[in-house]
Amino acid sequence: MLVGTALSVRKDPNNPPTARARSRDDACPNFRVRSIFNPLKIRLTTKPASGRKYLAIQSAPKAMSRPSLFELATTGLVALIWAYGCLLFAGYLKRKLGVRTGYTRKVFHLLIFSSAVIVHARWGFVAVCVFGSMVSIVVAHAVIAGPGNRLYEAIAREKDGARRTYFVVIPYFATLIGGLVSSALFGPLAVVGYLVGGLGDAAGEPIGTRWGKHCLPSNPMATKTLEGSIGVVIASAMALLIAVAIRPEFHADLQTIIAVPLISVICGLVEAVSPRGWDNVSMQIVPTVLAAILLVR
Repeated sequence: MLVGTALSVRKDPNNPPTARARSRDDACPNFRVRSIFNPLKIRLTTKPASGRKYLAIQSAPKAMSRPSLFELATTGLVALIWAYGCLLFAGYLKRKLGVRTGYTRKVFHLLIFSSAVIVHARWGFVAVCVFGSMVSIVVAHAVIAGPGNRLYEAIAREKDGARRTYFVVIPYFATLIGGLVSSALFGPLAVVGYLVGGLGDAAGEPIGTRWGKHCLPSNPMATKTLEGSIGVVIASAMALLIAVAIRPEFHADLQTIIAVPLISVICGLVEAVSPRGWDNVSMQIVPTVLAAILLVR
C-alpha cells in the first residue's frame, strides 16, 4: 500500500536528460531504507496519465521488522555462547599464558566490537540489541564472580586497585550508550563507530602499556600517553578505511583521502581528553558524526 510520495520530477522538453539520467530512470530501481522500527520499501515509479516520475514509499510487512520469539531466542543463545567464549579466551590468555590485563582486556574489547560490526551489517539494529544484552549478561557474571575468577581477572586491571570493578562497569555502560546513540541517529553508519571504537580505542592502551613514555598534560591521572594516542590515530585510520570498503555510502576518492586522516586525528584528540572510562561514548559517536558529514555522498 502506497503511503506517500517524496519527489516529483517533471520532464522538460527543452532540457533532455543525459544518457546516465535516462538509464537511471528507465531502471526504476527498488531499494530499502532500514530504520530502527520498520524497514521501508521505496521505488521509483511513473504515473500513467501524466508521465511524472515520483518516489513511492511503501511500508514493509510487520513480520520483517519484528523477529519471532524463536528467532530472538536462537539469536540470543548464539550471542551468549559467543560472548562467553570471547571472555573465556581472554581469561585463558591471562591465566595460562600470563598475558598482561592491559592486553587481555583489549582482546575482549576488540572481539566484541568486531562482532557488533558483523551483526549490525548482516542483521540490523534489533540483532545488535540482542547481542549487547547477551554480552551484558557475560560481563555481569564476571563482575559478580569477582577477584580470583579468570573471567574477571581478564578484564579488571590490577593497577586500578579498589576501583577495579568500577573500571569494568563504567566503560561497558559507555560502550552501550555510544552504540545505541550511534545506531538510533545514523542507522547503518553506526558501524563506523563500532570500528573506530573497536580498533582505535583498543590500540591506545596496549601501545601505551608497551611503549608509552610521555604522559599527556590533559590527563591528570597519568594513564594516557602520547605514544598511545598516536596508536589511536593510526588504528582509527585503519578502521575508517575498512568502513569505506564495506559501506556503499562511502567512496574511495580524493575527498575520502583527505577526510580519513582528519577524522583519525580528531578521534585521537577526543580519546585523549575524554574522561577515563567514558571514552567509549565519544569514540563511537564522534567518528560516526564526522563520517556522515565528510564521507557520505
